[in-house]
Amino acid sequence: MFRVLVILLLIYVFVRLFTKYVFPYIIKRFIRRTQKKYEQDRQDYHQKRSRKKRKKEGEVTVEYVPEDYNKHKDNNLGEYVNFKEVKEKEKEKDKKKSQGKDQDDEHESNKKHKK
Repeated sequence: MFRVLVILLLIYVFVRLFTKYVFPYIIKRFIRRTQKKYEQDRQDYHQKRSRKKRKKEGEVTVEYVPEDYNKHKDNNLGEYVNFKEVKEKEKEKDKKKSQGKDQDDEHESNKKHKK
């Protein structure tokens, strides 16, 4: 019994020390590394961008765009669907018509079941 209590106490002390000292150290180190990497990537991006913008007067730059690039985009446009705008009054009329048909259908089916 005493041995179990000692083991539990050691585990408790270890967890407390870990969460108080080691865990924050690991998190700070991770944040610093991530921050440095972000800053480096940002600097690299701006350097590359500034190199592209620096052109001497009269210098011409041609960027190659493959012919297939635009063809693949145009092929997957899908089907054209013709539509007609319907005003609110026409929509209400259509609803009333469809409700009337539903009621007529119910009335007819009730007559069939009664026979």
